[in-house]
Amino acid sequence: MLCPTCNSAISEDSMLCLRCGALQEAIHNQVIHGFVQELMEEGRTAYEDNQHEEAIATFKKILEIQPEHAEAAKSLSLIE
Repeated sequence: MLCPTCNSAISEDSMLCLRCGALQEAIHNQVIHGFVQELMEEGRTAYEDNQHEEAIATFKKILEIQPEHAEAAKSLSLIE
């Protein structure tokens, strides 16, 4: 398997490229998914606590990271 960043050979069971330190794409996607889920929870909590400006900012952050995130877009439109 080749590193998408530097094209050096890496083993399939390695999370990082030993040459450039890049995360494998599958691991990178898992990290992004976890981060977005955490932000969704923060946004929901802020909304429930009537901190609408914070909730709006959080949902906008999610849409910057994943513009196709339907749940964040729906939540944002409901608050605004």
